[in-house]
Amino acid sequence: MSNRHHALADKVVAAFRDRLDAAEQGRIGEARFRELHEIVCEALSEELDATTERIAALLKELRAEVEKRELEL
Repeated sequence: MSNRHHALADKVVAAFRDRLDAAEQGRIGEARFRELHEIVCEALSEELDATTERIAALLKELRAEVEKRELEL
């Protein structure tokens, strides 16, 4: 997990925490906020994996197209 993922997760958790009053924050507790942080990190990681897979597929398509055009010449 990259530092960028952790920084984005920190922002999400902080934004959520800011929407809550002190009593609500106390009821949720630090353990749950850490759990939320991990959930956000996992979601970001999954999205990055999906994006990476899509880029790899597009690159494969582009290479195939270039090879096809080279054969046509």
